[in-house]
Amino acid sequence: MAEAKKTLKSFQGVITTVITTDKDGITPLMKTRADGTKASYALCGVKFTEGPLAGKTTWAQRTLMNRDGVAKEAVAKDDTVSIVLVGVVDNKPFFEVATSANASDADLLAAFGEEVAQAEIAPAIPLAEATN
Repeated sequence: MAEAKKTLKSFQGVITTVITTDKDGITPLMKTRADGTKASYALCGVKFTEGPLAGKTTWAQRTLMNRDGVAKEAVAKDDTVSIVLVGVVDNKPFFEVATSANASDADLLAAFGEEVAQAEIAPAIPLAEATN
């Protein structure tokens, strides 16, 4: 059964600080996911640049490896990002830094006035044959 897609709320912002190691500056910051896997992350100071929080700052994390083990790009000071509310625990908001669009392909195409074909078939891409 397919998992329902959760719509996450976000606002644009800018990175003000990036911390990737513990206070001793040696050990990378690591988090443990609900499934027990571990991932390195950066703790980022962020400043909202839009919405009702424009001008305000908070902390957000930038996970550096996704659940499939694929490395994600790091962020740097002054990068423009999306600040995504990923959860609330004991009335405390938790944010993640996203560098990709928080929208479906159809939403993105519609925003640019492009029509979305219902059942578009991608052209076949020939694969090179392996040689020994």
